[in-house]
Amino acid sequence: MGFDMKIVSNFLLLVLLLSMALCDISQAGDEIRLNVKVPLPNDIDIITPDESIPKELAAFSGCWEGKWSDYATETALIVEEINTKSAKVIYCLGKSSGLYSMPPSCDRYQAKVSPDSMQISFPVGGTVNYFFSMQKNFNQIKATKKSPLDVIDIIMNKIQ
Repeated sequence: MGFDMKIVSNFLLLVLLLSMALCDISQAGDEIRLNVKVPLPNDIDIITPDESIPKELAAFSGCWEGKWSDYATETALIVEEINTKSAKVIYCLGKSSGLYSMPPSCDRYQAKVSPDSMQISFPVGGTVNYFFSMQKNFNQIKATKKSPLDVIDIIMNKIQ
């Protein structure tokens, strides 16, 4: 019983092309796996920073997670795109409980980038401001939430 080499080679070429296509799809839409429970949008698109951006700012690109100490609210920051002036970010909060219980939320923001302080920041609503400062190890950021009631700092860890 012999195999037709043309059919075998065409089959192998088809398998190779399908494998390459599936690989490209999985790279373009890598699933984000967080340890925190927050809602995430389906259309996350993390763009690799331009090589001209300082490494301290480029390190913000990707996913970060942590937990606020007030009400143990889990949180995630996803930096989809960053340059030396602004960043496109997704900021997500898990369910908070206690006196000020709120449902989970996830929104996109245009953040301001401060290259001198290695920081990105954005306001939420009219009273809360978030600041994220890169730590020297490039795997953690210090997150600061400033509101009329308090100022809270946490460390967030890079996930991807």
